[in-house]
Amino acid sequence: MFIQEKDLYAEIKASSLAGSYFLFGEEDYLKKHRIGEIRTALFSADETAEAFNAFSFFYGEKEFDPESLESVLMSPPMMADKKLVICEFASFDKTDKADKAKLARMMNTVADESPDDTVFAVCAVSGGFDSAAARKKGGFLDSLSENVKVIEFSYRTPEALAVWISKRLKNGFSIDIDNALAKQIVNVAGSDMTRLRGETDKLGAFVAAAGRTRVTERDIEDNISRTDEEEAFRMANAVIRGDTRTALLCLNIKKKNREEPVYVLSQINKTFSDLGIASLFIKDGRDLKDYTKSMKMSEHPAKLRYNAAKLRSTDYFGEIMERAVEADRMIKNGADGYSTIERLICGAGK
Repeated sequence: MFIQEKDLYAEIKASSLAGSYFLFGEEDYLKKHRIGEIRTALFSADETAEAFNAFSFFYGEKEFDPESLESVLMSPPMMADKKLVICEFASFDKTDKADKAKLARMMNTVADESPDDTVFAVCAVSGGFDSAAARKKGGFLDSLSENVKVIEFSYRTPEALAVWISKRLKNGFSIDIDNALAKQIVNVAGSDMTRLRGETDKLGAFVAAAGRTRVTERDIEDNISRTDEEEAFRMANAVIRGDTRTALLCLNIKKKNREEPVYVLSQINKTFSDLGIASLFIKDGRDLKDYTKSMKMSEHPAKLRYNAAKLRSTDYFGEIMERAVEADRMIKNGADGYSTIERLICGAGK
């Protein structure tokens, strides 16, 4: 049965964990964080009990070994009331159908017959699990018992992430931050919580080392790294505004970082493609909400692209994409990568 994240958290806090759990969804950071909390809740500071009763398995593509797993699941706890078995699948969908059926059977057995002495947590890494297919009749989730607890971990909203950043800075570094600046961090660094954790901790350490207790906008500019997508948009946005100098400065940073020109160009192409699609939406009278939903983007990057697309015509973006395809062909045929991209930027900025 599906339960909410808050229900799992309540079980962790109440030390009432029992049976099988299946964790999936886009936000890998939270899945790993909750599994860590499960381990702590079961064993607390008892290192001996944990050593004998905590088992972790990580399976790459088609590496699942059901026999070894079942052997562990069938063994009784030693010097503790419960044992913990954690399985993480990097590419769950590539697991053989027969092995998925075996996994489901094991999860059902633990949930239905031995929940009092076993906590069995299975985690599917995002990108390797098609939840839509798994939910269909006959899919993996459909094969699980009603007693198996299924939890989806979705990306957090920018508002929720801003609150999380504020709490992390306060609890970890005794640093305060305005909500607007916390949202700015999300806009710059993206919504992935693993990345945000690193960027937030870097910022907190910097401000604390400076002897201050509040984050400024300059702190964010100096310390928070932009995602590749945001850097590509910044470059493309400068191009369509005719600000060739800024676009070339952005490109020069990537050149200094020795990023592969083919990869840099692919990011630029993707951004211009998004802008071109936004231009078509605008031309057809379709609004920002429709664009955001159709592109499956979060609100902030969608709004930036939609508004930027208003600056140029649909024909302009079509011409840019043709030039970008030609630039890609030239680089793959041996032309100097960054020189080719520079010519693309200078030509597109006119």
